[in-house]
Amino acid sequence: MKKLTEKSSYEDLYKAWKEVNDYGYFAANERSTKKALKKKGVTLARWVNTPKKNRALFIYARPNKKVYFTSFLIVEGSEGDSFASMDGDKQTITIYHSHAINRYIERHGFDGTLEQCQCHILNNTLLTTQSVDTITKEVVVYFDEGVFLGCVKDNVTHLNTYVSNNRLYTNQRLMFSGSSGIQL
Repeated sequence: MKKLTEKSSYEDLYKAWKEVNDYGYFAANERSTKKALKKKGVTLARWVNTPKKNRALFIYARPNKKVYFTSFLIVEGSEGDSFASMDGDKQTITIYHSHAINRYIERHGFDGTLEQCQCHILNNTLLTTQSVDTITKEVVVYFDEGVFLGCVKDNVTHLNTYVSNNRLYTNQRLMFSGSSGIQL
């Protein structure tokens, strides 16, 4: 199996993500995972290797009696680990580039470890809407007093960098906040 990167093709990413997601069900039924998720309201992150040697991150949550999880395929990025997830309804893959995660830490002043920051971003952007320009294919994701910026190429959304509000021009803040329905 060839090494996957944040620039791999949709087909390669899809195949590996599917294997990671399928493995997530197995990992959810593992004794240590079940034990950690006994209490309601618990969120658990687990970094694992799948049987086919794909690296994965699973974020498990138990808001009620049922356990939910989100699968992330970990791929090689320009500055460390990048994370690929898939929106099953749209069949699109979103890659959170390592550069974007590092810029978030730098520009937002995240107080915690790299792993905590990765989980914070991945867990909290799942419900965030993406604004995609239909002509240029540029993507904007408003998040935590700033925006992730990227583009769509071949059915893969690349979130390349993070810019905090204080680094945006006034018209950019207004434009980006209007697309997400959040007023600044």
